[in-house]
Amino acid sequence: HELAALKRELDRTGKNLKDYKQAILTVSTPNGQSGTLTLGYFMDDASWSSELEADLDTGAQTVTLKHKATLAQSTGESWDNITLTLSGSRPNYYLGNIHIPSEFLSVGEKGERPVYMAAPVARASNDAYEEMIVTSAKRVNTGYDHVFTLPGTTSLESDGSEDSIILAESSFPVDLVTRVAPFQTTTAYVFADTTLEGFESLRDIQVTARRDGLFAGSSRWPNLETGADAELPFGEDKNITVTYTEQAGEDGSKGFIKKDNVEERRYLITVKNNNSRPTKVEVFDRYPVSTHEDIEVEPLKGATKPTNKDIKGKAGVISWEKTLKP
Repeated sequence: HELAALKRELDRTGKNLKDYKQAILTVSTPNGQSGTLTLGYFMDDASWSSELEADLDTGAQTVTLKHKATLAQSTGESWDNITLTLSGSRPNYYLGNIHIPSEFLSVGEKGERPVYMAAPVARASNDAYEEMIVTSAKRVNTGYDHVFTLPGTTSLESDGSEDSIILAESSFPVDLVTRVAPFQTTTAYVFADTTLEGFESLRDIQVTARRDGLFAGSSRWPNLETGADAELPFGEDKNITVTYTEQAGEDGSKGFIKKDNVEERRYLITVKNNNSRPTKVEVFDRYPVSTHEDIEVEPLKGATKPTNKDIKGKAGVISWEKTLKP
């Protein structure tokens, strides 16, 4: 009966169940001396995840980026009016080591091969979360990790429920460009081109994107670097239609003394703007690059010359840029 009564009391407590820790310290100091003692301890079951919200206003041609932290904890202790610091470090049980043994050669014997010792890394928490340090948003870059100190105080129940906090928010002017690579897909996508002045660097970031207030999608974004140019994708542009048609080429040979085999490829790309306003469009394609001296590649006579060649250092990658009227 006593066990059943305790179970009923536990059920009544429910989510209000709290754990308490007690530390008993014995301190010995010479007479007349005083000092300050700070006690800290690690706790499991506390985590935070990083997410980005991106709102594109195509009319004003601006993008607003909100870097958010989603917090949750089920430590058994209710956090009431605490000061909170979020750390971007990812603690590992393996801190790294490089071990390269000597290599010896002798006749008829097999030498020992160099070995790079890199033990599998075991993370202290789920990859989707980062370390949470409860101490006392100001952002500090330590050179290796980011630390966010939240202003004021924060309260968080120990029931695993999530709470979101905005760490940083900035707006930037953008150039709108619709991009398409029709040899891969004829689906065109809206991009907001901007320079991220004053915005923190973020890598491997999950973004929730909205375009003119409507949900555009959620996916991984390219890495964001402070002060760098960025091409931010915002989903499909259904008002740009693209066709990619292969046309008959003229294969054969040329030359009088020495015959050269010729293979000709022809493609026709058609782009139509069904938007109600002029739209800048960039169409990507590529041509093969010869890696042999006996193979020559040259554009066809009469072909539209590309605006850009060898884009981002990629040989043979080209694009055409044009602003299309409605």
